[in-house]
Amino acid sequence: MRTFVLHSLCLMMALLATARIVADTVTQDGVSYTLNADNSGYTLTSGKGLTVTDLVIPNEINGLPVTEIGDNAFNAYQGFNGNLFTVTIPANVTRMGENAFTYCTKLTTVTFEKGSKLKSMGDRCLAQCFQLSEITIPASVETIGHSAFNGCHTLKRVIFENDSQLKSIGNWCFQFTEAMTEMNLEACQQLQTLGDCTLYFISDTEWGSNRVETLVLPSTLTSIGENCFASLKQMKALVFLGKKNWSDYTVGSYPFFNSKGTVYYNRDYVFPESFSGGTDQEPYSIKTAGVENPVGLANVGDAKYATYALHTATVDYGKVAGLSAYKATYNSSRSTITLTPVTTVAKDEAVVLKADTAGYYVLTGAEDEGTKSSDNDLKISDGTVSGDGTTIWVLANKDEGVGFYPLAEGVAVPYGKAYLQ
Repeated sequence: MRTFVLHSLCLMMALLATARIVADTVTQDGVSYTLNADNSGYTLTSGKGLTVTDLVIPNEINGLPVTEIGDNAFNAYQGFNGNLFTVTIPANVTRMGENAFTYCTKLTTVTFEKGSKLKSMGDRCLAQCFQLSEITIPASVETIGHSAFNGCHTLKRVIFENDSQLKSIGNWCFQFTEAMTEMNLEACQQLQTLGDCTLYFISDTEWGSNRVETLVLPSTLTSIGENCFASLKQMKALVFLGKKNWSDYTVGSYPFFNSKGTVYYNRDYVFPESFSGGTDQEPYSIKTAGVENPVGLANVGDAKYATYALHTATVDYGKVAGLSAYKATYNSSRSTITLTPVTTVAKDEAVVLKADTAGYYVLTGAEDEGTKSSDNDLKISDGTVSGDGTTIWVLANKDEGVGFYPLAEGVAVPYGKAYLQ
């Protein structure tokens, strides 16, 4: 009996020695993290005591992942002091809660760690962040809630990572984003739903406008909300990639109300001859144009040269009138760059474009997938590439003429843009 008791006591002591005691609540930098109900990870529940202006949320606490940013965590309408300038969100976070950063008026930068597992961005999660000028949405995100960026008046660029899993964008998501110039929805090859007033801007006293000139809508899109593209007065080209008739979409009332520009669609399908209406004071008329197998849209500026790469399809530049494509190759001493004409360009291959005139060009898809050129030295930036003054070269128009010039130290090559190294 004594032997049995001794063995049992030893076993109990061993279990106590190896058991991990995990705190229910942990505070770091004045931010509170609470253990999830299933003890599998932590949720950032409150930033009311924040003691830093540049917050790096930990990927783990006590060996467990930080998996969520809770509702109202940094909501300046709910007691947070708003003194947050930048935030880095770790890869383990899968959910950004409702009103997570609402009215963080000093917030300039939201960075998601590489390999982000974020699935959902809740309603109003970044609404009224007045200083936020651009954001890159991780490919893992599947849903963006209503009013998520509503009232972000200085937001200019929204970049969706390639292979985006995004399926829906909620109502009023980008309303009151009058500074917006760029949004690459074509990267969202699983997108099905755009909610009401998604890109609609209207001021308190008069019809307003954001600055978006182009949008490319993926072929997976099926539902377009009421006033979805309203008041896009700077719009030059909106391209539907889908092989659908207009009647195959579920469309709310007045999707293009008070907007301008041309809607391009696959000419093998049927669209209205125009979208028009409005009032005597605010009439609008959207042209439509059928084109052959549209797969993308390229913008060539006044210099008539640009670099371009399409992630989603192979392009037949031989069918794009007024536009030529070239691969770029270094010589062995890397002192000379040679441009060689190409016609069929595989997806994820960058090229130099030369246009007859500056403007937007709807790109035609190739019949086969194509193969990347083995001697094309152009690379595509993942958003982390920066100049060092010597080894990173980008296309630019300077006094000496259009050519590749070294990028200044610390200047980033924007996500998806091409460079030489």
